[in-house]
Amino acid sequence: MTMPKLFILGLLYINIGRPQDVLTFLKPLSLGYIFGGLTLAYLLLKKKELDQGLEVQAEENKAIFRVLLWVLITAPFSMHLGHTVGTMTVILKNLVLYGGLYYCFKTEEDFELVSRTVLFSILTLSLGGLFIGESSERSSVGTFYDPNDLALVLTSCIPFIMYHLRDRNFMLKIIALITALATLMQIVLTQSRMGFLLLVLASLLTILQNRSSLLGLLKGVFITGVFAVFFMGMVTPAYLERIQTIFMKGSTGSGRTYIWKRAVEMANANPVFGVGFGAFPSAYGRLLADGRFSKVDDHKYNVAWKVSHNSYLKVLAETGYMGLFLYLLLLKKVVMNMRSVKAWFREQGDSNAIQKVNAVEGALYLLLVGSFFLDQEFNSFFFTLVSLGILFQRVRAVSPATTQAPAVEKTMLQPGALFNEPVKST
Repeated sequence: MTMPKLFILGLLYINIGRPQDVLTFLKPLSLGYIFGGLTLAYLLLKKKELDQGLEVQAEENKAIFRVLLWVLITAPFSMHLGHTVGTMTVILKNLVLYGGLYYCFKTEEDFELVSRTVLFSILTLSLGGLFIGESSERSSVGTFYDPNDLALVLTSCIPFIMYHLRDRNFMLKIIALITALATLMQIVLTQSRMGFLLLVLASLLTILQNRSSLLGLLKGVFITGVFAVFFMGMVTPAYLERIQTIFMKGSTGSGRTYIWKRAVEMANANPVFGVGFGAFPSAYGRLLADGRFSKVDDHKYNVAWKVSHNSYLKVLAETGYMGLFLYLLLLKKVVMNMRSVKAWFREQGDSNAIQKVNAVEGALYLLLVGSFFLDQEFNSFFFTLVSLGILFQRVRAVSPATTQAPAVEKTMLQPGALFNEPVKST
């Protein structure tokens, strides 16, 4: 492994695994700035060389650029420019990670490096949360992951855990198993209702992504069933009581609908430029104090400042209808390209590559569904998944099955020699 890749993987681990929150003595070291600075310096110094090594000019980059350009255009109209600038700074940090992954990780071997880093990140979060993560009655890690945020990142990474449970490396299988059990326990301790819903979805994805063969389907059902048994053994009465309130009137779950309705009101009042990127809480509080929102039955929603609890409505309220349109176009581009790559690998009969794509695709779906309940539109894990989708586009682009496509009618492939030189027919 090259030193630049080590820096980038270190930055990924710091952003997702948050070792500085688990081991608090690391926090004064500012590891994020160290690894981020090294990554940025490498990208700037080697940009010309890195540009020449790109086999694919990713359409996702253009979509990301359009979203960010619109954010810049709307910034001067923000109701709280300070919050807008601060949020844009966080996005820039995530873009440094994305740039490192985009330029330096291009092969299936690189995917293994990234996926193992994600696995160790989740292991760090899960075990760290078990030992130091108690926050009153609900588990969290540091100030970066509150209970719901922690549940989202853990459940979104379940497809990577499932991928490594099939790993040929016995030690990685053991680590994945420990991570899976610790993750389930940690999700229970967060008492996140969204986490429970995403666990159900992750179980369905595990089964559906293995339905191409009867054996694969049975394996998916068996693995899901085993972990369901472990999960039920970990469930506490407090957790069950909280899950039962998901749609109960007066709960925070149903109370979010008040915020969502007000987010739409904010967007309708500022349809073009929105209230400013990252300015939702301050704008919401100001409008609430000015009496711009109608009163609701639950008094705490008449006096408290709130976050949007929905990434899509947050983008709508903060950047207007054009911002939401561009954001949805980005998501569509990412999902469609992922499905296209997966279909191509299926045509080639490459089951190993399909398992890798399934991990990325499944994690993306879980993250996007979870974003209906939390503000996670541009987090570091999202950019990681986008970069991995592009990685598989590059694998497809340099594959002999693609580069030699025009000569297919004149050549014949030997059985099992899909990635070897074709043999001339006689």
